[in-house]
This record gives sequence, C-alpha cells and structure tokens, in this order.
Amino acid sequence: MASRSVCGTKLKSSLTSDTRIYCACINWFHDTNQIYLVLEPAPGGELFELLQKRCRFSEARAAWYLSQMVTALQYVHCKNIIHRDIKPENILLGLRDTLKLSDFGWSVHLDGPLQKRTTYCGTDAYMAPEMLDEPRSYGKEVDTWALGILLYEFLHGEAPFESYQNPQETFRKIKHKAPTFYLEDVRSDARDLILAMLKKDPKERLSLEAAWDHKYLQAVMRDEQFFQTQYGGVVARMPMPKKKMKMLDANMNSEEYYNSTTGVNPFTGQPNNACGVGATTGSPVVPGP
Repeated sequence: MASRSVCGTKLKSSLTSDTRIYCACINWFHDTNQIYLVLEPAPGGELFELLQKRCRFSEARAAWYLSQMVTALQYVHCKNIIHRDIKPENILLGLRDTLKLSDFGWSVHLDGPLQKRTTYCGTDAYMAPEMLDEPRSYGKEVDTWALGILLYEFLHGEAPFESYQNPQETFRKIKHKAPTFYLEDVRSDARDLILAMLKKDPKERLSLEAAWDHKYLQAVMRDEQFFQTQYGGVVARMPMPKKKMKMLDANMNSEEYYNSTTGVNPFTGQPNNACGVGATTGSPVVPGP
C-alpha cells in the first residue's frame, strides 16, 4: 500500500526496473485514498530476517550478496536514481539465494549525474556523513556508504556505528569514528573494502565500479573451492537470465494516464469518467521475449 505522495517514484522504479535485481511490479490498483502495488513474490523474505537467524554471514555468502547489491545500485545510478535507504529490511531474497532490491519510497530521480540533494531521509545507522551536514548536500555516494555498512554487518552481525536508542551518538560515530574490526577472522581484504566504502569524504569514497573490481570480491568469487566449501553449493553461480520489460499502456506515472482510465485519479483525488464499484485495476507489465 502506498500513499499518493510516493506512488510516482515507486511506480516508476518498479515498472521500469531490470527484474533480475528488483521486485517486478506485476499489477496495481487504487481506491479513493491509496494506490496498491502488487509485486512479484520473494519466497525468502527479508534479508534482515536471515541475518538475524544466522547472526553473521560467511565470507562467501557476504561476497555473493554484496556483488549483487553492487550490480543493483550500478543499474539504479545509471538511471540517475539514488535509493537513499539501503538496509537489510529493504532487500528481499528470491529463488536460488538471489537478492531483490525493494522499497523505493525514499528514492529520488536526479536531473543529471552531478545533481545534489538536500532532503534528510533514510535510516540512522546507514546514513552517510554528508547527510548529517548543515547545509546538507549529497549525491549517489550515499548509497555506496550504505553498502559499506552492509558488508560490515554481514561479517560482524551488527552495523558499525549504531548506538541503540541513542541516535545522536550514532550520528557522532558516523561523522567522526572509524569502524572497529573486533573479529579476527574477518579477512584483511574485506576490511580494506569496508574502509574504502566508508570514507567520510564522499569524493574519496570508492566507486561502485572499483568496488566490483576490488580484490576481496574477486578473490572470493573466483576461488571456486573456497566458495563451495563455505557456501555448500547452495547457489548456482551462473549469469541470471535477462528479461526486457515492455509497457502495455502509456506511462502509468503520468496524470494523463489516470485521466484516460476509469477510477480515481491519485494526483487530483477526483473520479475519472464513470467509476464502478471498488478499485480500478491498471494494466500489468509483462516480460518481453
């Protein structure tokens, strides 16, 4: 269920995404107050739940998950979109241990790759230092920071700067403290990647392209024996099939589209044409050949 204030961003993100790495929007409908998005099922639930059960992930699983998130965010950023709320609760588990990025409620579309934003948003423990500055100005690098937090959490079982029930202390650590690596079994190259993604200055922060090529990901993902020993052969390491999405109707993110259908226009709150009883359903987005 989504309010009208966020429906545009969520519809645009869900309906135009590469469905290998995002939850596809199968359909939608609306009533007088809300727009409802019907997403593809994610049988594994939230990544957060899995992390809570396991406490921490193996090096192989952490590398596999991080590589998928790097790919997902590269796609987001090439569309000039910042997600702004990367965290385990917003990552879903699909089939064969593949990840699906979800919840684009805080995402924003930039007019250009260098445009900056000023909105204070996201989740405390995953926010980048520049989101806490006054005056506030940040770009896509905030998502890279959140990936560094994720990798630390995968390997340690907790976010590096989080102070429970004390957000101001969390913010102080984010701005001024370095992460503490208290587990000796965390690889040195994993620590190096985490530190590179958690540079306080966004200009010095590792790019997503460099993160993909980092020795940690390359070493773990290419070491077949190490990967299979740690992972147990659960995941089939092969390229995921590529699907192209095609729209069956006009842009569902535009007021013109809603004005051409029966039901209630979510932008104006006024009925369109002759509204029948109940909600009006939009046309689905289906995979192309």
